[in-house]
Amino acid sequence: FFDRRQRVLAIWWSHGRVLAKPGSPEWLHAKWVFRCSLLTGVTLKDHLTTTHLVIANALVTSTREHLKPAHPLRRLLKPFTYRTVAVNRGARALLCQELSLLHRTVALDAQGLRAGFNASIRAARAGFDPLGPGLLDDAATPLLDEGEARTPFARDAARFRAVVERFVDRYVRAYYTNDDILLADAQARTFWQSLRTSFPRIPELGGPARGEGARNGEGRKRRDAHKARDMLVKALSSFVLHVTAVHKHVGAAGEYVADPRYAAGKIRAGVEVADV
Repeated sequence: FFDRRQRVLAIWWSHGRVLAKPGSPEWLHAKWVFRCSLLTGVTLKDHLTTTHLVIANALVTSTREHLKPAHPLRRLLKPFTYRTVAVNRGARALLCQELSLLHRTVALDAQGLRAGFNASIRAARAGFDPLGPGLLDDAATPLLDEGEARTPFARDAARFRAVVERFVDRYVRAYYTNDDILLADAQARTFWQSLRTSFPRIPELGGPARGEGARNGEGRKRRDAHKARDMLVKALSSFVLHVTAVHKHVGAAGEYVADPRYAAGKIRAGVEVADV
């Protein structure tokens, strides 16, 4: 619970069924539990599963299977998918298996770890919308009015997103001078369709967003509902953002566990320090 200035007022410690407040006997342990739980959740769900195993994996798979090496879109994405297969293969062996490093580091048993992976995969595939606001969504926009000192990540996200979209837009329009040329590119269309199979919120290239026609009372898809090149730029920018900035943001766990008093993967009753 936070006040209007984003200061912590209380923490609900679910295991102890206590609303801990500053100065209460449970306050230090509740803070420790929150940090450890957040570390485990972000590492398993946001970093390993969503960024690596779902988004990056879908991007590199669609690129390799449907775009020839010299295709302009494959060349655009190559720097952002470099060694993705090797990294994910290593993660599968070192982090995703029973008794692997992640399993030994966190407090989840084998069944809990599998449940966490499965739930994270479902949520990522159903929720990822590369044509949506992405890094700077509607909920974060009001934070920009709070002042730069209070919202550094939101502001960095907005600036970086603008840089990436400008770069991708210039590249795409250099090779596709109009939408018809893009829609006539068979490789680009199959590449897009492959991404749609992984993420159901992606609409048809050049078509309306999912459910848009029904909301407008239209019984047919209108191919001019969205410009194909704009859709491609927006989507590719979102993928690039997730495998760069988002990965950096959710993957920097090392600095938080360097001090065993700050956070760890396991929680022990009555103790606020990592079990080394």
